[in-house]
Amino acid sequence: PEEFSLPQDDINGIQSLYGESLNPVQPTGPTTPEICDKTVIFDAITTLRGEILFFKERFFWRRHSQYPEAELHFIKSFWPSLPSDIDAAYENPEQDEVLIFKGSKFWALNGYEVVQGYPKSIYTLGFPKSVKKIDAAVHNEATGKTFFFVANKYWSYDEITKTMDQGYPKETVDDFPGIGQKVHAVFQSKGLLYFFSGKYQFEFNMESKRVLRVLRNNSWLGCRKA
Repeated sequence: PEEFSLPQDDINGIQSLYGESLNPVQPTGPTTPEICDKTVIFDAITTLRGEILFFKERFFWRRHSQYPEAELHFIKSFWPSLPSDIDAAYENPEQDEVLIFKGSKFWALNGYEVVQGYPKSIYTLGFPKSVKKIDAAVHNEATGKTFFFVANKYWSYDEITKTMDQGYPKETVDDFPGIGQKVHAVFQSKGLLYFFSGKYQFEFNMESKRVLRVLRNNSWLGCRKA
C-alpha cells in the first residue's frame, strides 16, 4: 500500500462523482499513457516470442502482428517482482530469455516467468563500476552479439563466451550514424534495427550503416489517429 499511487484517471472519476477536494492542494497521481501520443518516449522495448513489448513507467504495451492494436497492461500484473521505470530490455532467442535492466541490476524472463536466481548485478556481465545503468540494449541475431548503449557509447557482448568483446566501449555515432544523440530504446525486426531517440525512431541497416527511414515512436502500436 505504501508504494501504490492512485492513477490520475481514477482521481478524476472520483471527483466527478463526489466533487473536488476543498483542500487548495488537489490530489494528483500518475496518468495512463495514451497509445496515440506522438511525443511518448519509451523506457525500453524488446521482442518476446513474436510479440513486441513497449515499456513506459509502470505499464507496457503488447504488440502482435495478428492484432490491429497493442494491448496496455501493468508490468506488475504479469511480473509482480519486476520494477517499474525499466531502463533497458532485450530478447535472446537462442536462450529463450528476455533480460530486463534497471539501475545496476537485471532480471531474466522465460516467457512470462521470472527465472530463479535473479536479479543479478550488471557487473557480472563485465561492465566497469563507472556504468551505473544501461540506456538501451539489443541482440543481433545474425552475429550472436548483444549491444549495450550507455550515454554516447556502446559495448558489444558475446552471448556464447559470456564476455565483453575487446576494444569496447566505442562511440555510438561512429558505428550507428544518424540515429540521434541518445538511445532511449532499440529492438531488431526482420534484420533491421529500430533506434528510439526522443520522440522519433530510426530504421537502421547494419550492413550499410545508414538510416533508411525516420518514423514516429508510436508507429508500431496500431494507432489509427493521424
